[in-house]
Amino acid sequence: MFQVICNICNQSASLENCKTDELGQPVHEGCYVSRLTKKKIPTSKFAVEILHFTRTFSCIPAA
Repeated sequence: MFQVICNICNQSASLENCKTDELGQPVHEGCYVSRLTKKKIPTSKFAVEILHFTRTFSCIPAA
């Protein structure tokens, strides 16, 4: 499995599961949503709802 580095948290992410930011750089979905909402990396139920909303109503593809 090919690994890339998340442009936000600098941790590895699998190519199959990463997303890209507005500059085309690889990012974890949670890191990207956190950056957009200016909050820490989401772990709460509210954060999961944000991820679902973002996936449903934006151009970020579902995993």
